[in-house]
Amino acid sequence: MKTVITYIPSISSLELDKMTFLLPYYLNKEFNTKSYVYTNLCNDHIGKFYRNVEVVCDNNLEEYVYKNKVSCDLFIVFGHGKYKNKLAKLLKTINPKCKYVIFTDASKPKFRFLSFLKSLILINLRMKRRKELIEFGNETYNLADKFVAFTDYEFHKLEENGFLGRDISEKLIIMINGYDSETFIKRISNLDFDKKENLILYTGRIGVYPKNHNMFFKIAKDNYILNGWKIVMVGPYSDGFIEKFKKNCKKYDAIRENLILTGPAKSKDELYGFYEKSKAFLLTSKSETLCFSLIEAALFRNYLITTEVGIAAYVSKNYEYCSTFSFKNINSLRKIIYDLTHGCIDINEKTKSCQDFTIQNLDYKSLIRNSFFKEYLEEKENDI
Repeated sequence: MKTVITYIPSISSLELDKMTFLLPYYLNKEFNTKSYVYTNLCNDHIGKFYRNVEVVCDNNLEEYVYKNKVSCDLFIVFGHGKYKNKLAKLLKTINPKCKYVIFTDASKPKFRFLSFLKSLILINLRMKRRKELIEFGNETYNLADKFVAFTDYEFHKLEENGFLGRDISEKLIIMINGYDSETFIKRISNLDFDKKENLILYTGRIGVYPKNHNMFFKIAKDNYILNGWKIVMVGPYSDGFIEKFKKNCKKYDAIRENLILTGPAKSKDELYGFYEKSKAFLLTSKSETLCFSLIEAALFRNYLITTEVGIAAYVSKNYEYCSTFSFKNINSLRKIIYDLTHGCIDINEKTKSCQDFTIQNLDYKSLIRNSFFKEYLEEKENDI
């Protein structure tokens, strides 16, 4: 039985249905591995086990690994870092066959090496810092067995820009995010589309610049376009956004009536309740990496209105079952919202097709089964 360790710096109960836990869980089920999540900090009372994944919480994991002579076959991290490299080095010392896999995010500025170097020069930082950064990139490249991008967009960006100036194309692959069939299929099996309300939903962080949430104000103030529909935004919002919301409410009565801020959902049941009630889901972001909310929206039969980001193409059969618009193109978005609220789009048929497509193609079981992990974890005769 092979051992898989996934490292997360800190965890809370909110992580339990995300890729960070679902990945080791389904690797265990598919390849009969022993799966662990290592963390330096547990923010909630998660317990020693979650499903079939054992949680090891220790503020000095290097010492824990060394003392217990932990033998690992596959070490997985999300994002790069010196501490992650230290753990990888130690695990590879104990077991030289251990594979180190880094899931990367090309949209983060720290991956744009040239622009980062320019900024270093502009603020007159020493050459030593740049040398350290290059050395870190080389060290990470030499340690890593695979760099994993979440989408085609991420893949091509990393292929083009590299990792901190280092070409990683030979080690770069794609693995898209998926959904937990054991949780979702039960939840959506009795979904009644006829009971849905005329709601356009958004879930996630609110008020962050790349999310472009000012467009929500522009839609919410137009009663003619909305035609009686409401916009519901679920999630934590920035102080700047709530200030803009209050100012716009004073200026436009329609925004106060049409735009509903709920704050963060208190539980997954409450969050899923919003998806169940809503007929559409709106995403206005400039860029997204995983954007699991699009998968949730597709599974709960929300009609997707989105910029061409993240996983949108994967859940909608290359945009066949949704409507797309360019970032900040308010006229295009107005037209789509008008068509939605005035019955010009057959959302019953579109959302059913989108749900069926997502169920068939983004199940974690099938994604894991057909992934590069098979090469690392499938037992071979000489392993036995």
